[in-house]
Amino acid sequence: MRKQMKDLKVKTSYFTENQPIKIWGESGPEWGGKLVATHHFYPGMDLTPFLHGFPDGLCPIPHWGYVFKGKMYGRYKDGTVEVYQEGDVFYMPPGHTLWTDKNAEEACEIIQFSEGGEFKEGEELVAETNK
Repeated sequence: MRKQMKDLKVKTSYFTENQPIKIWGESGPEWGGKLVATHHFYPGMDLTPFLHGFPDGLCPIPHWGYVFKGKMYGRYKDGTVEVYQEGDVFYMPPGHTLWTDKNAEEACEIIQFSEGGEFKEGEELVAETNK
């Protein structure tokens, strides 16, 4: 299975409707049950307030990816903060939150890989707990 990045589908979710985020991606059985998605996290994006429905208020879904442009920050349960910037490959284990600097001059653009079912369930929980 292959697809040009420019041909990925626009994804809408609670996050894209309530945060400065745009997501394009593909998932499903033809992708081995995985999600591949590009994310544009605009300056000032912060997922933290929306994660209160998860244990410890942190995302329980692991993510792997690559940062094409810009910078984003991840914080973990133990308080560790990591900076992910252009050229970095990353793994974010379960138990994290994510944000971008509100004063950044550009969006942070990444490609991310996750378990498709877990990602969908997570988005549904966020939508339900933030009504």
